[in-house]
Amino acid sequence: MPPGHLIPLGSTGWHLWKLSALRSAGFRATDILLLTDPHPPADTGAYPAAAERASQALARCCRDPRFREAVAWQNPQVLRHAVDPLAAGPAALAAKWRKRELKVARYLQRYTTKNDSIGFFGPCGWATWEDGPDALRLVPGRGLLARRTVYFESWAIDAVADALARDPGLLPWLRPRPSPQNVITAEGVRRPDGSILRLSPDERRVLDQCDGDRPVREIAPDGGAEAVVEKLRDRGILQPDLRGPIEAHPERTLLAKLGRIADPHVRDPAITRLRQLTDARDRLAAASGDADAVHAATTHLDRTFERITQQEPARRPGQSYAGRSLAYEDTVRDVRLTLGRPLLDQLAAPLGLLLDSARWLAAQLGDRYHDHFRTLLAKARRRTGEQAIPLADLVGMATPDIVFSHRELPRLTAPLIEEFQRRWARVLRIPPGASRHHLDAARIRDRVAAEFPRSAPRWAAAVHHAPDLMIAAESAAAINDGRYLLVLGELHVGINTLSARPFVEQQADPGWLRRASERDHGTRRVIAVPSKESAWANSRTYPPALTSPLDTFWTMYGDPALTPDGGLLPAADLHVHERDGTAVVRAGRDGREFPLLEVMGEYLSGIATNAFAPVAGGGHRPRVTVDRLVISRERWAFPVAGLAWAFRKDPAARFVEARRWRAAHRLPERAFYRVETEDKPIFVDFGSTVLVSLLAQCVRCCAGESPDADLTLSEMLPGLGECWLADAAGGRYTAELRLVAVDEASEPGAGRPR
Repeated sequence: MPPGHLIPLGSTGWHLWKLSALRSAGFRATDILLLTDPHPPADTGAYPAAAERASQALARCCRDPRFREAVAWQNPQVLRHAVDPLAAGPAALAAKWRKRELKVARYLQRYTTKNDSIGFFGPCGWATWEDGPDALRLVPGRGLLARRTVYFESWAIDAVADALARDPGLLPWLRPRPSPQNVITAEGVRRPDGSILRLSPDERRVLDQCDGDRPVREIAPDGGAEAVVEKLRDRGILQPDLRGPIEAHPERTLLAKLGRIADPHVRDPAITRLRQLTDARDRLAAASGDADAVHAATTHLDRTFERITQQEPARRPGQSYAGRSLAYEDTVRDVRLTLGRPLLDQLAAPLGLLLDSARWLAAQLGDRYHDHFRTLLAKARRRTGEQAIPLADLVGMATPDIVFSHRELPRLTAPLIEEFQRRWARVLRIPPGASRHHLDAARIRDRVAAEFPRSAPRWAAAVHHAPDLMIAAESAAAINDGRYLLVLGELHVGINTLSARPFVEQQADPGWLRRASERDHGTRRVIAVPSKESAWANSRTYPPALTSPLDTFWTMYGDPALTPDGGLLPAADLHVHERDGTAVVRAGRDGREFPLLEVMGEYLSGIATNAFAPVAGGGHRPRVTVDRLVISRERWAFPVAGLAWAFRKDPAARFVEARRWRAAHRLPERAFYRVETEDKPIFVDFGSTVLVSLLAQCVRCCAGESPDADLTLSEMLPGLGECWLADAAGGRYTAELRLVAVDEASEPGAGRPR
């Protein structure tokens, strides 16, 4: 019998968490039709009138209070410099004016067609799997949202903590702690690379008293400790600051630290400055529902932050997933959704086959990295003459092979993904030139088993895979009548995507998620804790919010993004050995030993999560359906440098030629496209003058930066008429279910190739 948090996925051997996240857009899908011309111009003479109609539609959109508020939350500058000018009405066809229209169109397509999880324009909901007779039961609430919550970005509170710590009067009250990546020895302080920092007698005396609980003023009552503490901080040996981990409410941790200061003349002014910022945040939260109030409150928050910290109220401009602003809003959709046996039965067989291949992919990736790490270990041994090397040294040597982005995986993975696709090609047997290819799960089950033999997970997190599932149906009633098509969005390999903070925070019972995760991982999981300055670290998506006291944590950094109650294993105490052909990591102080792949599991999950691509790219690939599940949507690829229509300067000629190009290649009117310079797909309707102009702009930008890159387009599936998620008024929204699949029959291996 499976544990109580799981429901069997048919007879596949896989199970799903009974809770799945519902990701959706916060604006109706049909709102994007504001930009679509019912009679697209067929020649350049008709273009000006169509462009004028698009401008009028954009002006109406920019006057919509909800749209204005969404932009105010996301980018107040765009509200003032693009949305509000356009709302006043079209001007001359100046380039600056058209650029504003493209910027606004970019926001509108995201709010209406993308399943984000941020703000009220991407609310989070929940679905429960039950063994019931209905495929789907949908009960929308009276409004769109059940809850709105505003959070600080952790980096913003860190900046306040740093500013407060600069006060000379506060230094005696700080409670310094040894930097967690180091080990204190009789010789001095050993760093992760194995080097030793020597200490003077005074430095040693002070360091021995720094336990994170004793204030500086009590370390050496006779004086002199403050200067030593500052010196040890500058050498990376002590952390005397007020910073806390990345968490949902970092301001509470800072307030608690300030509250431990006994002197009210020092404590109260510091708390007052923090209160000024939290009051400004509360003002922003209270402004919800009013774009101008949100803009004013955001401006007030920015100025308050600048006054307190003397630094800019933003970071990493232009980057995705960077937590650029000071605060953000997450919301819960007001909906009750139950998924039942008929839907699960239709999903089980095809999804089970995909999960079988995902398990194989993760295991193969683990084996290849294990072999690679052993090669690096052998190389380091020859260089140093030592049998063991510092873990930090191996990570440094492996960095080119473990660094990845949303756009590109490490080169080490390329041969594996090619092999994965060759195996799927032998399973699918897609005929040349096909636009649709349908298979029965029962008929390919043996082929899948032969190509993707069963193997145990190589690291604990790889017991989880996270498929994103969409349903193409005009309504919930249509789903219950059996009139629907299942569509796989992405299948995230070796990771639980519900561990991102928005899902944990917006779940009514976050303890359920934590207990489920703990049950699946047991005591096996080892988590590498990144620096808070890592490009991946932010308050919303990483590091994982689903961790357990049963997990083991280690770090190479003095500013770790997590500070678990059980502490962190310092990288300076961890060395890589080889035992019986397996790379292992041993802790010097207590002798504990872990498989190297487990210690590197966070890196491997990050690499694996976007590696699932069963059907190879190329110029064209068909829609592939197994039973009722579309496992790959129809897709086309074109070199950006060859798209001559996108480089036409005359917008009328550019639009007309784009439509001819679409017809010549038999492309759908509506699609999502991606170029190398964009992290996320963008929606295009070839009947919209402004959306075609946006596509052309993206093509030109990509050609300028990466002239050998491709433009890829994929069919929009579900389409605008296949959005089953409805509000109380009958409005329809794009949506997807984020599932968590667990292979209960598997136990993580010891990191050995099998």
